[in-house]
Amino acid sequence: MAAYVSSGQIARYAGTRRATVSNWRRRHPDFPAPVSGTTEQPLFDAEAVATWLDGRPQRSGELDSHPAARTYGDVFRHNLNGSAHGNELEPGAFLQRGLELLLAYESETAEALTIETAEQHVAKTIQQLRSDLGPARAAEQLYVLATNKGWSGARSETPRGICELIANLVPEMYAGWDTLSVTELAATTGRLLATTADAGARALSFSRADPSQPSLLRLRLLCHGAEAREAEAVSDVVLADPPFQPGEHADSPDQPLQWALASADWLAPGGFALIVVPQWVLSRRGNLPVVKARDALLRQGRLHAIIQLPRSVYPNVVGADHALLVLRDPGSSRPLAVTICDADQIHREHGEGWIGETVRLLAGPKSGRGKPPCVDVARSHLNSASSLVPAHILVPSTNADERLTQARQARAAATRVIEAEQGEVLKVLDRITFRPSSTEPRHTTVGELLQAGQLIHLRGHRITPTAISRNGQRIVGREELLGQQPIGIRRVDLANLASHNAATLTEPGDVLLLADPSLPVIVDDDGGSVLMFPAQGLRVPGHRKHASTFRDEPQKPWIGPHALAALLRASRNATRTGRSHVRRSGLLQMQLPYISDTARDRLDDVLYQLHEATQLARDRVAVLETLQARIGDGIADGAFTLGPDELATPNNRRGR
Repeated sequence: MAAYVSSGQIARYAGTRRATVSNWRRRHPDFPAPVSGTTEQPLFDAEAVATWLDGRPQRSGELDSHPAARTYGDVFRHNLNGSAHGNELEPGAFLQRGLELLLAYESETAEALTIETAEQHVAKTIQQLRSDLGPARAAEQLYVLATNKGWSGARSETPRGICELIANLVPEMYAGWDTLSVTELAATTGRLLATTADAGARALSFSRADPSQPSLLRLRLLCHGAEAREAEAVSDVVLADPPFQPGEHADSPDQPLQWALASADWLAPGGFALIVVPQWVLSRRGNLPVVKARDALLRQGRLHAIIQLPRSVYPNVVGADHALLVLRDPGSSRPLAVTICDADQIHREHGEGWIGETVRLLAGPKSGRGKPPCVDVARSHLNSASSLVPAHILVPSTNADERLTQARQARAAATRVIEAEQGEVLKVLDRITFRPSSTEPRHTTVGELLQAGQLIHLRGHRITPTAISRNGQRIVGREELLGQQPIGIRRVDLANLASHNAATLTEPGDVLLLADPSLPVIVDDDGGSVLMFPAQGLRVPGHRKHASTFRDEPQKPWIGPHALAALLRASRNATRTGRSHVRRSGLLQMQLPYISDTARDRLDDVLYQLHEATQLARDRVAVLETLQARIGDGIADGAFTLGPDELATPNNRRGR
């Protein structure tokens, strides 16, 4: 019988629902307690569960599939044994047996093994992986296959990004891995130790391993050509990536920073510890154990660096951010400064190259750490800081003269914009008149216009989130069209764009839209943007003249972009005609009316003028909001105060 089972496996083997297992755990204090796993993925001793289920007889009508079964325990044992000896191994058993076979093939002892029927496909998989990848990479691929099968230990895996960051950072602090001994605290699946083994670490050990994982951990490291032992002595490098939950044990002595404090007991003189912690421990305030532990690390001078990890580094953890603490041994001289690094900002700017850039800034010359995202901060400053989160510390500082200059410039800009706007909007509105139409409306569809060559369809590219950065071509996608992101913030580099077939940039006058119930439509006045799916675009041939003499396009556009945008966003394209409010199926079914050339030109002219007036109004709002922000910044920093004004009395303020 397998040693450990999850809640889902208990439900499956007992022939019941997962909710039933949850009820058993909640209502029966004698239900076996978890012996391993995490809070979200607890693991139970299978024999203890089977014994407890022996006391729960099955209800009538549930005995047909197992005539000899009288209790849930009988069904549980039958299904569990059938899973272990049938045609399919459980994910954990598949992983363990696969690693054993891989090592057996490496030592040429596989012929002496007895291969059960359920293991024959595993043996074939191992032979193929070993042939294609070699033992170390084959072992890692086995973990991927087990995860795809539902292996419960996958959530305890240290993310590959953290493993590679540590593997590249430590040799820059020391002479190299080949001279170092490494201990991992709270070791679980062994990925972190395996990465250091590949990098050449000399001696590996672990402490407080997950009781369900030590055999897998040792097997994994053997496949990487290393042998791990239980930690007994101090090491040059101490690692820890314990499983955490958001807000876990904030007011308990067993809070997350306890791992950072405990690392001192395992560090050799001159050694470093690299401890992953949830980010909230760096900003929590109050008389809490986690705050006292953080203050102790600062007071002892053990903090060497604080690295804010990218938000996407943990693929299986949502809504929880993490940081990597680099700690010195307690006997080292206390540093005057601590390196603060925002790797999340580096990741946004450099994408997949964030690890190399982070290591360069952390381990390179100190001259490269003079400004965000990597700065050396005096330890005395951190003692008085309300938060040690790098993003909070690395807020750009501005002196009093700059604050005063910015406030004056904001006031001057607001004055210019408002003076320019006076009367312009009224002139536009006075030129707009209306008269009743005397003809029945007729419509065509966008699809028909595309077939006739009167419009060109611009499709959105499927750009992966990892390719988005702050450099390269502008992106226009769902967020930009819905107003959730300003255009120009998200970008894609040209090298990534070149990997897309027929990558297209927008031109001035292209109409960009989203087939969404809100139907956002904008006119691209500047061009040079990349459309990101599901954003789409329409181009009017002839609106922009091209240099090529071979391009067959009309001399004059049949409709202007602002008129096209207004007709597309009309309410009849957001809902079906009549009383139905069912969304039309897509862009091709959107309707445009037949109107004369003169009416189209007049419509585009009026809408363009309204567009300009709208931009003036937006500029007015923007400069006034900027002025408010500059005044608030200057007052908050003590850079200036507002001068007296006899008109600014309580009697003439609105609402008083």
